Amino acid sequence: GEGLKRQFVGQINQLGSNVLTVRSGKIVTKNSHGAISSINPLALLSASTLTEEDQAAIKKVPATELVAPMSFVANSASFEDQEINNSYVVGTNSDIEKLLATKVTYGTFLEPQDISNNYAVIGPAVAEKLLGQTNPVGQSITILGQQFLVRGVTDSTAGGLLSSTGIDLNYAIFIPIQFNQSSLRGLPS
Repeated sequence: GEGLKRQFVGQINQLGSNVLTVRSGKIVTKNSHGAISSINPLALLSASTLTEEDQAAIKKVPATELVAPMSFVANSASFEDQEINNSYVVGTNSDIEKLLATKVTYGTFLEPQDISNNYAVIGPAVAEKLLGQTNPVGQSITILGQQFLVRGVTDSTAGGLLSSTGIDLNYAIFIPIQFNQSSLRGLPS
């Protein structure tokens, strides 16, 4: 009870009061009185129809500092004869680093100029379990048949923005969203 409440309030306070999530699709249905009559949680899993134009429009909203699209691409990656099937491959941009308050232990995070490169920034659990090392910067991993050069490894984390959704950032793999949109189109996200 109280422990969970403190954890939830702590996560909200960590984010601040200025985080907004925009998601395409219809998650709730309202009745004629405006009350929610049904919730469709599967809408969260559907492919996003938000475009680069939508992202640009959101950036123009006054007081908007960061816009970080997130597209969940896959849950597995491989390296040589090893495979990890409990990761979160996320197509995104360089703003996600600041939004998630992520720090990099080895290498660097995605940069704005990396949009067309096959780079990946991985969580420490991916580094250890998939590559068997704490600093695999410069190694290549495979995601859905495509090679990605490991550019960075994030710090270990116990929580953050996505922890309330059950996503453990220690198992995250961040790739440029432009690569995701152009090269992985048509694959389930």
